[in-house]
Amino acid sequence: PVCDVSCKTCSGPAPNECLSCDINEDARLYLDATQKGNSVCVSACPNSTFVDEYQMSCKRCSLSCGSCIGPWESECTSCRESKSLMPAATEPSATEMAEFTNQDPHGKCINDCPIGLYDAPGKICQPCHTSCRSCNGPEISSCASCSNTLRIYKGSCRSSCSGLSRVYQTNTSCLDCHPTCDSCSAGGAAACTICPSSSFAEQSATGNFYCTANDHSVVTFDAIVSGMSLAQFD
Repeated sequence: PVCDVSCKTCSGPAPNECLSCDINEDARLYLDATQKGNSVCVSACPNSTFVDEYQMSCKRCSLSCGSCIGPWESECTSCRESKSLMPAATEPSATEMAEFTNQDPHGKCINDCPIGLYDAPGKICQPCHTSCRSCNGPEISSCASCSNTLRIYKGSCRSSCSGLSRVYQTNTSCLDCHPTCDSCSAGGAAACTICPSSSFAEQSATGNFYCTANDHSVVTFDAIVSGMSLAQFD
C-alpha cells in the first residue's frame, strides 16, 4: 500500500497504520503503538511512555510510573496519583542520595517516603538533615524526631536541654514548662520547681506545688526546700 507521508512502512494508507517511521534531518519520529488499534509516528512519546532509541518507538512505563526513562518500576521519573518518587534502594546512604539529587531523578514510586527522607515538592523523597531521624523538610530546624540520643526542641535536635530556659527534659525531647513556671520537672501547672518572682508556690490537694499570683497562706519554694511547713505561714 501507499503509506501516509509520516510512515516509512505501513499496513495501510492511514496515518495510524504505520509499522515504522521515516527518519530525516528535519524530524525524528517514533512509532507509537501503545494505544490498541492505533500505530502512529510522533515527534515526542506521550505520557506514561518512554523512547526506545534502538527500535525508534514509544514503549509503556511500569504501571506505577507517571513518566519514566525505561520499562522497570525503578525507572520512574514521576508517579501516578498520590505516590512519591524515591531511589530504588530502600534505605539509600547519604552519598547515594546526594548523587540522586544532583541528576535527573528516577527511581521507584512508593506510598510514603521512608524514615530519613521527606516528601519534597514534586512528590520526590529527599534526605532530611543528618541530625534528624524524620523530618518535614531539609533544614536543621525541620526535624520531627531525632537520631541516636539527640532530643528535639521546636524542630531542632540537640544533645541536651541545658541552656534552654523554662523547659524540662525527656528521653527524646525538650518540652516547654507550663507558662506559670520559671522551671519545672514535667509538664502541667503542678510540676513547677521555681516560680517567677511575682508568683507564689501553692500546694494542691494532691500534694503537688504550682505557681499562683494569689497570696493566701502560701509558701515559697525557698521555704519548701528548707523544710518549713505550710502551717508556719498560716
